Amino acid sequence: MRKILVLLGVALGSVLAFQYWEYRARLGLVPPCLQVSRLLYAKEKVWGWGPGGHEAGLLVFALPDSIALNPNFRQACPLPWLQTPGDRPLAHFLNSPSFDLSIDPALATAIDQAFRQPGSYYHRLHPGRLLLVIPSQKRVVYAYAG
Repeated sequence: MRKILVLLGVALGSVLAFQYWEYRARLGLVPPCLQVSRLLYAKEKVWGWGPGGHEAGLLVFALPDSIALNPNFRQACPLPWLQTPGDRPLAHFLNSPSFDLSIDPALATAIDQAFRQPGSYYHRLHPGRLLLVIPSQKRVVYAYAG
């Protein structure tokens, strides 16, 4: 009986450690200057493995008040920020003929509205990766596809 409890404890500890590592890795996708510390939404999907495989994801983080209420946050976070409106909707960015990442429709609408109206800022990281800061919603969106 004791061995079973020890094995269960090790298994549970391993699962919790992996979940913590995954959470910290996701937070690490956002530049530290934005000071995100809480993941609010995550949807990720992988189609295939290795060369030719596709993946897409949408991560939404809480933007702290110290950044959201600071109109000069871009000076403290020196990236080549572009002001919204952006050039295409989120669905166009996340979906392609070969794969589709269906996300919560209300969330998609809120992000698309922020992306199409002035007042938010975005930065294209690597090809297929977009970082969107929405001060009015106190959100940071990290979207990727490819």
